[in-house]
Amino acid sequence: YLALKREYEKYHPDVLLLLFFTGNDVSDNDAGLYAPDRGSRPKPWFTWSEGKALVLHGSPLAPPTSLKGRLKSQLRQNSHLYRFLKDRFTQLRTARGYSKGTVGGIPRPWYVYCKTPRTDFERAWKTTAALIHALRIEADSTGAYLVAGILPTDWRVEPDQLQKVLTRYPAMSDTSAWDFTWPDQRARAMFAREGIPAVGLTPVLVDARRAEDVPLYGDHLTAPGHEVVARRLAQFFREVVAPHFAASS
Repeated sequence: YLALKREYEKYHPDVLLLLFFTGNDVSDNDAGLYAPDRGSRPKPWFTWSEGKALVLHGSPLAPPTSLKGRLKSQLRQNSHLYRFLKDRFTQLRTARGYSKGTVGGIPRPWYVYCKTPRTDFERAWKTTAALIHALRIEADSTGAYLVAGILPTDWRVEPDQLQKVLTRYPAMSDTSAWDFTWPDQRARAMFAREGIPAVGLTPVLVDARRAEDVPLYGDHLTAPGHEVVARRLAQFFREVVAPHFAASS
């Protein structure tokens, strides 16, 4: 949403594609869920409550004042190696279930798959829905056509990764409490309420992984994974986006 407000005048896009990642996009939209788990530098965030508009906080961000903070900021902005190592360190801590970012021994962001959302995740979902609404209003005001893709976590696609998750966190095997398709369903409903066409990318990734023994995820999508997603999005554009512009011309 903030990127669209900041960047639109540079590019004047006809189409806006939002890739919604179910693994942490919801938790990252809530300051209470984001900061404790990432140990990251603060970023702008929004709060929302019933009957109130979105309220932006932390923008613009104040520059770090300590020498250590300024050094880290310079490295973050200018060193690919620093960002690479920082990302790997964060992923390793999350994979090991470090205590600061877990609830009941399970990494906090993964409670997005809990069938009965915790209070903090319900708050995060509502903030996310409000942001999607604001994004759609902003897109409409520019005349750009907003569409979405729903992208799953790696262990929804990679069988060995799923087994590792369930072995490390056996409580998540309880299908009465956990549903790995739940965020996809809620995201799809959220986009539908706003009239935003959305394509789920889980099925095509799962089918491609079964058809060929080639990993589609590493830490993020691999090159073959990107190709699978790109082909599905190209099909989506032919089926949904092109007819939209043909009808409005």
